[in-house]
Amino acid sequence: MAMRECDGSVVLLDKKAVTSSRLWCAVEQAEAALASMAKDAGGAARCRFKVDLATAVSGSAMLIVDGPTVEHREGTSMGGFPVTLLEACLATDVARCQVTEDGDRSRLLGKLSGHAPMEGQLTEPPASHAGYAAANAHVRSIFAPAGLLASLAQGDSESLRKFGASLKLDALRRKLYLDLSGMGDALSRRALAEVARSLPPALEELDLNCSGCDLLDDAALEDLSKSIGSLRSLQSLRLNFQGCKGIGPAGVLCLARALSSQDLKLLDLDLAGTGLKAGAQALVSPGIVRSVSMAAAGALRGSAKHGGKGGYPGMLVTVEMLRQQANGPPNAANRGGHGPWIRELRHSGVLVCLLAHPDSRLREGAAAQLGRVASPGMSRHSAALEACARDESAAVREATIVALGRLCCAGVMDSSEAPATAVAERLCDPGRDVRRAAVLVLLKLPIEGISCYAWIIAILAKHGSQDLRRKADKALQVTDGTSRANALAQVLIHKNAEIRALAARSMSKLGASAAAHADVLAACLGDKEAPVREAAAVALASLGAAVLPHSVTLAARLGDGARSVQAAAVQAMLHLPAASILPEAWALSSSLRHCCTELHKRADSALEALGEERRCLAYVGLLGHSEPLIREAAATVLGQLGSAAAVHCAALGENLGDRSKSVRLAAAQALLNLSNQGEIFPIEAW
Repeated sequence: MAMRECDGSVVLLDKKAVTSSRLWCAVEQAEAALASMAKDAGGAARCRFKVDLATAVSGSAMLIVDGPTVEHREGTSMGGFPVTLLEACLATDVARCQVTEDGDRSRLLGKLSGHAPMEGQLTEPPASHAGYAAANAHVRSIFAPAGLLASLAQGDSESLRKFGASLKLDALRRKLYLDLSGMGDALSRRALAEVARSLPPALEELDLNCSGCDLLDDAALEDLSKSIGSLRSLQSLRLNFQGCKGIGPAGVLCLARALSSQDLKLLDLDLAGTGLKAGAQALVSPGIVRSVSMAAAGALRGSAKHGGKGGYPGMLVTVEMLRQQANGPPNAANRGGHGPWIRELRHSGVLVCLLAHPDSRLREGAAAQLGRVASPGMSRHSAALEACARDESAAVREATIVALGRLCCAGVMDSSEAPATAVAERLCDPGRDVRRAAVLVLLKLPIEGISCYAWIIAILAKHGSQDLRRKADKALQVTDGTSRANALAQVLIHKNAEIRALAARSMSKLGASAAAHADVLAACLGDKEAPVREAAAVALASLGAAVLPHSVTLAARLGDGARSVQAAAVQAMLHLPAASILPEAWALSSSLRHCCTELHKRADSALEALGEERRCLAYVGLLGHSEPLIREAAATVLGQLGSAAAVHCAALGENLGDRSKSVRLAAAQALLNLSNQGEIFPIEAW
C-alpha cells in the first residue's frame, strides 16, 4: 500500500553490498521493480515508479538516477559508482539470501513460491521454484541498466558485456531510458554496438540520449539501427544525437530502413548539430516519422507539392532533389522510365538514397548500379544493401544479392559476417530467382571469413544446390562444436519454421556443446509450429543435467495438442536421468494424460520418494502455470491428496478466480473433495 503512494525508492548500498545477501532487501527490490512495470485496469502504463541507486565513496555521495530526472541530473555520478557493488547485486539469489528471523524466510519465500504458510505454522519452503527465478529477474532489472551505464562511463568493457547480457535477458522490460550524453570518448562505435546488443527484445518504449558524443558516426548508427529494427513490439522511440557531427545521410538512411517494418506510434528524432545538411530530409520515407525535432534541416514542413493538402511531418526522398544531385534531369527520351537515368548515376550517396524510394523500379536500379561502383568506401553502405535484401519486391532482392556478390568478390566490401549472412538468408526466399542468385554468390565467395551461421543456413535451406552443400560441409568441418552450437542457437529463431526445426534436430547431435543453449531450445517448446516443438523436445533429451531448469517446460509438452510432440516429450522424459527432472516436472508427468505407462510409473515412484509434503508443493507450484490444462490437472490432483493438501487450500482458493472455466471448476471440486474428507481449512479459501 505504501509503495502505491510513492513515485519511487532509493536503494542504499554499503561498501560490501550487504543488501544483495538479505532476503527482505531482495524482496523489496523485486516489488519495486514490479511497481515500475505496473499498468492500470485498462492496460495502460502508470506513471513510472523509479528506483535510484546510491552509495558513498571516500565520503562522497554517488548516485545513479533512474530515468530522465532533470532536477537530479547534476547529482548523478556514474563515472565513480563502484561497478563491483552493482555486480554483487546483479548476482542476488533469493533462495540463498539470509534473514534474522527463521519465520521471515518461510513467509517471504512462501509468498514468492505461492505456498505461504498458515498462521502460526512454519514450513520449509521449496529449495527452488519458478517464483524465485522471477524475483531474481526483477532484481536484475534494476541493476542491469545502472551497471551498463556505470561500466560504460568507466570504460570497463568486461563489465559492460556482463551487464549488457543481463539486460538482454530481461523479457519483462517494456520501457528503457539510457542517458549516454556526456560520455565523451567512452561512447565509441564499439561501445554503442554493445549497448545496442543489450536491448531487451520485448521493449515497447526506448529513449536513448547520445547527445554530445563526438565519436559516433554513420557506422555506429548502422549498428544501432539493426538492433532497433529487431524490436518487433516497439511503439515509441526517442533518439537524441544532438552534436554528433560524425552522423550523416548514410547512417540516417539505415535507421529509416530499419524502422520501415515497425508500427511506431511515436518517433522523436533529434539530429540538430549533426553532419546532416539542409537536404537531409530526403532520407526517411513518409509515414515513418511522427514527431521530428531537427534544427539542422530547414525544410521539414509539408507542402502541397510534396505532402498533399496537409503535408507530412517528416522527410521524403524526392525525384527532383535526386535529379539535382545527379547534375541535371534525365533527357526527354528517358522520362518514361527510371532505368536509363539510374544507369547514368555514379554517386554512391545518391544511389543509397534511392534504396529507400517508394518506387520498386528505382530501388532495383539503384541496387544493381551500386554493385558496379568499385569504390573503397562502399563498405559503409553494406547495412543499406543488407536491408534491401529483405525488400518486399523479389526483383529488388535479386538485384541486391547480385550487387553484394559483386562488391564482395571485387574486394571493395568485406564478405565476412553481415553481407554473406544477408545473402545466405535469401536461400530460404520464396522467389526462385532470388534463391538461385544467392546460391551463385555463395559459390563464388571464399570459404574463409564467412560466418558459421551462413554455412549452416546453406546446409539446412532447400535451395537445390548440392555443390553449395558440399562447400558448406567443408567449411563446417574446420569449426569446433561450440561455434556450431552458437550458430545453431541463432538459427533457432529463424523466421522459417522448417529451418528452425532442422536446427533443433542438429542441436541434438552436438552433445555437451549444445548444453549452453538449453534455454533457447526450451523456448522453442513454445513455438507455434508442431515440428519445431517436437525437434526441440528431441534435442533437450540429449543435454542431460543442463535440462534441469527447463524440465517443467519439457513435461508440459506431454499435454501438447500434437501427438508427435507428445511422443517426443515422452521419449525425452524417459531418456533424461532422474536427477535432471524437477519435482514439478514429475508431477506433470503423473497428472497429464499421455499414453506411456512406463513414464506414469516412473513419475509416481519419484513423487512417492519425495514424501507427501514435497509432493503437494510440486502440484501447488503448478497452480500458477501459464497453460490452463496444467493448472486444471494440478488442482484436480490436489483435491485427491487429503490432509497433506489441506494446508494449501489458500492456493487452491486463488484459482477459483482463474480466467479459465475448467480451472475454476477443478479448484472448486478439489476444495469440495477435501471438505468431504473431513479436512478443515479457512472459509476464506472459498
